Amino acid sequence: MLNLKNKYIFISLFCAISISNSFGAVNDIIPGDYQAPLANSTIMSLNYLTKELNTNSLPNNQYIKQNSYALRYTYGFDIDGKILALGVAIPYSDLKTHGDTLSSLIGEKSTGFNDMIFSSTYWFINDRKNKNFLALTMTYTTPSGKYNESQVLNTGDNKYKTTFNLGYITKISENFLIEISPEIAFYGDNETSNSTTEQKTSYAINSNLRYKPNNKYEIFAGFQENYQSETIKNGIEQNNDCFYQKYSFGGAYYTDKFDQIILKFAKEVNKKYGFETDKEILLRYRWSF
Repeated sequence: MLNLKNKYIFISLFCAISISNSFGAVNDIIPGDYQAPLANSTIMSLNYLTKELNTNSLPNNQYIKQNSYALRYTYGFDIDGKILALGVAIPYSDLKTHGDTLSSLIGEKSTGFNDMIFSSTYWFINDRKNKNFLALTMTYTTPSGKYNESQVLNTGDNKYKTTFNLGYITKISENFLIEISPEIAFYGDNETSNSTTEQKTSYAINSNLRYKPNNKYEIFAGFQENYQSETIKNGIEQNNDCFYQKYSFGGAYYTDKFDQIILKFAKEVNKKYGFETDKEILLRYRWSF
């Protein structure tokens, strides 16, 4: 039986965060994503993500290990000289807890598909010559992933999510680019047989500074400010909203056909509630035809 303190920790972890989407920003913008595709082109990407998620509420060596894989398909349309890209992403994850206390609180493991993500991006500015882009993205996430209501650890969120992102890229010198992308996210309710958990609107802003000495190589550093919104369980406010930050750095290699291989490292800091991402590594291969 859990003692009173562990019961409190359990409730805090459950209400603070969904494990399968453990960052404030629903869309973790990868450098270069807001460069418009060519008209009538297809873009495919394979993603591998590995990370550890820790919480300050429990002793050391109590963490979640996540390995995720995703296939993304995007097609770019020409609409009166503007680009509209429609996409779908299918992620799959393996989540495991390390530490007996954490396993007893949230579950030992969860393996299966994450929620499917549909996206639509429209470019208002598409100036390839001067590397100047401005676009609006809407994503819609369906509760299609694996979800077991008897435990907190799940690859699916059991709720709908709708987000809007603005993405802006511009040159600040011959070899430096800056990217800025604010986000607002709206959530449906997580309804189970014995509870309803609401989540208020969350906000985030992504930014990346990219150094691109030539067409083949680039390095980048990123900063993300997140507002994790409060949850309401069975009509009771949980008072678990907070601001926190995420830092990232990495590099990319482009082939002559503009295929991309990207490696990114990231870490969250100052997260008061829920699980904080540590030792995150993303590897992606993207190609177009």
